[in-house]
Amino acid sequence: MTPTDNSSATRTFVNCGGALPGHRIEVRDKVGKVLAERCVGRIFISGPSLMQGYFGDEESIKQIEETQWLDTGDLGYLFNGHLYITGRKKDLIIIRGRNIWPQDIEVVAETEPEVRPGDAIVFIVQNDGEPAVVMQIQCRILAQDRRDHLLRTLSAKIHSEFGLLPDINLVPPHSIPRTSSGKPARAEARKRFLSQMNAPREMLAAGSA
Repeated sequence: MTPTDNSSATRTFVNCGGALPGHRIEVRDKVGKVLAERCVGRIFISGPSLMQGYFGDEESIKQIEETQWLDTGDLGYLFNGHLYITGRKKDLIIIRGRNIWPQDIEVVAETEPEVRPGDAIVFIVQNDGEPAVVMQIQCRILAQDRRDHLLRTLSAKIHSEFGLLPDINLVPPHSIPRTSSGKPARAEARKRFLSQMNAPREMLAAGSA
């Protein structure tokens, strides 16, 4: 993608190619309207090789049976008939109407010398009904003053770039979960984070029973 007159920032997306013969790809907005090329929206696919649905998910099975279309859950756009995937809808962070990809925040974190590529993961949780951004950093620094300095520097950089202050957690090496292909597993990271947050409450409740 190319920068606009108001921005010099760029991101590169992989060309996934066009639809196979007999298949169709549509990019739709939140109300299901098909979008024009180069407009980011939710990716739907249809064709003879379409699966019957996700195992154990009656809603997806019913949707595909009735519409013959699958909502992939991915966001992307079409250009010259080719598909470009920009990310997963469930990973998208929306703060004060602004769309922010967690990968962009992670890239900023990795500009710090102490943060290696792949050492950062960002996801959102609900805090009293409001979305809160959580960042976990695999940290190898032992000295507390250096750890505190890293936290302050990261907070300042991210606030300057995105206008938000994430909850930054320094975690041990090899703590960030990954998919079988090596990508950050945000859903699993979120699940573990929430489990750790709720554990003290559960222990307290059990102790008072």
